[in-house]
Amino acid sequence: MRTGLLAWVLIFLAGLVQAGSENHLAPFTGLKWEKGGFVCRVDDKWYGLESINDLPVSDYYLRIQNECGRNWYLEFARNLIPEIIEEGFVLGKSVTLGLKSLETGEDVRMEGVPLNHQNWMKAVYFSEVEYCRVQRPHASQTPAHLQFITRRLDNFPCPSPDSLGTGYLDRPVEKLRIQEERLKEPLWKAKGIRWLTPEEARQDLDQLEWYLVHQYAYLDYYKVDYQAALDAIRAGLGEGITLLDFGFQVQRALGLFGDPHTRVTSTLSNEISDRGLRMFTPFAMIPCQDKVLARAMSGKGYYVPDYPYLVAVNGKKIPEWIALAEELDMGEGMPFRRRRALALLEKLSVWLYLVSGENPREIVCEFGNEAGKTVKQKVELVEYWPDEDLSEKFEILQEDVAYLKVIDMREREEYESEFYRFMRNIKTTRGMIIDLRGNPGGKAHFLHDIYPFFVKPGAPPEVMTTGAHRMDAEVDYHPAKGYLFPRDLYPPDYPGLPAEKSEFLQQFDAQFHPEWPLPAGKFSSMCYQVRDIPQNKSWLYYYDKPVIILQDGDCFSATDIFLGVFKGKPGFHLMGQVSRGGSGGPFEAELFHSGLTVKMPRYASYRPNGKLYEKDGIQPDTFYEPTLSDLAGLSDGLLDLALQRLKGKN
Repeated sequence: MRTGLLAWVLIFLAGLVQAGSENHLAPFTGLKWEKGGFVCRVDDKWYGLESINDLPVSDYYLRIQNECGRNWYLEFARNLIPEIIEEGFVLGKSVTLGLKSLETGEDVRMEGVPLNHQNWMKAVYFSEVEYCRVQRPHASQTPAHLQFITRRLDNFPCPSPDSLGTGYLDRPVEKLRIQEERLKEPLWKAKGIRWLTPEEARQDLDQLEWYLVHQYAYLDYYKVDYQAALDAIRAGLGEGITLLDFGFQVQRALGLFGDPHTRVTSTLSNEISDRGLRMFTPFAMIPCQDKVLARAMSGKGYYVPDYPYLVAVNGKKIPEWIALAEELDMGEGMPFRRRRALALLEKLSVWLYLVSGENPREIVCEFGNEAGKTVKQKVELVEYWPDEDLSEKFEILQEDVAYLKVIDMREREEYESEFYRFMRNIKTTRGMIIDLRGNPGGKAHFLHDIYPFFVKPGAPPEVMTTGAHRMDAEVDYHPAKGYLFPRDLYPPDYPGLPAEKSEFLQQFDAQFHPEWPLPAGKFSSMCYQVRDIPQNKSWLYYYDKPVIILQDGDCFSATDIFLGVFKGKPGFHLMGQVSRGGSGGPFEAELFHSGLTVKMPRYASYRPNGKLYEKDGIQPDTFYEPTLSDLAGLSDGLLDLALQRLKGKN
């Protein structure tokens, strides 16, 4: 919702008229939720908002509260007038507002108030930018341990203020250039580089801080001095900053949390591509104990035969390159931090630009082997990473073992027909292997679809996952069905639950003790997911054979939840490496001036035993360290071990 809203603001401020904008109207220039009601700004004065043309606004915001849940107040600011028009009311070019004086509490009736699109733009801008900012005194000195945050890639001087402009809102709308794809165009151009003025960058940092303070679920859990980190960026802005540098600095600051969900997710990638910096090594970099394997692009074998390890690039040893890339995820623990750094290093042109200010298409790599011998070789970077075999696999392996390879937790329609056909065919197999290695998460559909096959008829209900929504105390309320209903998590006292389920959840809630007690006043009540089992379905059966789940350090988010559901469940055995650890319904928000999209979890997510998914990950029942041959794609020792276990040989 929030990202779409900001996109509308940017597009309209650029002068682009979208279809349906005739209903995007407002009689006020600001709207905010305050002490249980809305107040609006008319002629630069604030009033309590009671009605529009004698229609009570409470009827509309109560409806939107129940329909939208979190961030409902932003939806209300955007769609109040369209909602009224959609119901058939003709409003004309002006309306009558029923207001209340904030000073005296007296009713104020204001007739002939202009209803237009310019007011709507200002109201949305207020909701998204002016209101959503943390304004406080800032430190002017950067502590030594945070100076890495302000490292810049671009080393050319900032253009003159005249060439930058003074910001969106200070320029007449009619003078702004209409752009077909506003979000992909530069804010302004100076030597082909996208720049931010210091004030624009500061406002974006104020906005980012607001999201952290009001909506980031794990802010108190990680105990990061985020104010000092953001102040380090503010103190180093000088006369301006390029979008590329600003994006990397914001990412370094967010990386301090060590939460893989919390990061910059877009616009920065576009800027890297626009600069021609998205050039890849023609091999994958795979962590292999204290070395780095250079695996062939095919996914099988070494890039240089007999020399499996990457030792250096352009004379700089690999540990030095890794240290640069690790700056983007400073807080994330090993080995995940190194895994992430190597994935970033595959886009090597960014880091070459950081070190030398150049963007070469050819590099010199040094490769080595276990005997200590090395060989140097010129390597051309490539503009894309060729697709490996990343399709799902639904197979029956040797000796009647069902095998499911799930590459990500995708939308149901992308796998549904093949999945159910497969499940019909494996009913009599001797066991099942679910291979989740490399699965970064996504949606929970696959868990919900396969889980009913593992529930014994007549089994009692079971909680699958739990969570609590991070409240924005200034504007949030507590809806009866909770904020997590889109994820099928409900508070125990939700009236819409069947009596039996409600009673079960109330009993579960009474004995549930989260390992991280939630800070008082900042979260909703705990919500729980109990998966319903389809009834009277001819295709559904109880699969009572042993199931082995394969996992590794790339398993994350929805995949962590999948592993957590089956961890310790009779008949299930987890094998591989500890998962990455993270869950929390991440949301995206767009910073107004830069267009950077940042992502962070909105709710605290727990396993039914009270353990957080965040940070620690799910431990396998049997740990397996991949061999060099496994990492090179030449063997699969973990799958072999799983097959041996199902055959009763291990």
